[in-house]
Amino acid sequence: MRPFVLLEVGRARVVPFVERALSSWVHDFLAEQNQLAEFVDNRPAAVRCIHPWVTALEKIEAIAKKFDKGKPAADIVRRYEDVAHILAGWETLPPPAEDLPTLLQLLRDEDKKPMPPATHPAFAPTPDSERWDEVQAAWEAIAPMFWGDRVPLDEVCATIRAFLDGLPAPAT
Repeated sequence: MRPFVLLEVGRARVVPFVERALSSWVHDFLAEQNQLAEFVDNRPAAVRCIHPWVTALEKIEAIAKKFDKGKPAADIVRRYEDVAHILAGWETLPPPAEDLPTLLQLLRDEDKKPMPPATHPAFAPTPDSERWDEVQAAWEAIAPMFWGDRVPLDEVCATIRAFLDGLPAPAT
């Protein structure tokens, strides 16, 4: 699993956050088999995780920045579908303490992570483009890390462009 599972843990800022219970495949299997009571249930009741809105915004900014810098597509491609899934569930997430315009301003001013425009080339698949051929190849290479149907790359990009196009204008 190492090529696909990346955890970001440590003492990073986790504001705004959502609390999530954690489990494991082992715990889940034991629970399904009604055997969990025979073992110590040491799962944390709640862990503070950075709010998915922030995750989506940071991933969008990272895709654009790394795309501009010519980073290998393999370094950025996994973020595309992550963002699309967060955006698909955007309205179902509990709202963070800060509203969206405030989050955007904090990311831009404090974290130096401004949102790219909807027209950014990182979100505009271009036929017969060497860069986009590289992105598509990297996209296909990570297919084994997904279970079930995937969102096509052009659809992911259209979703991100629509989201960026609908963001409030930055405060000046």
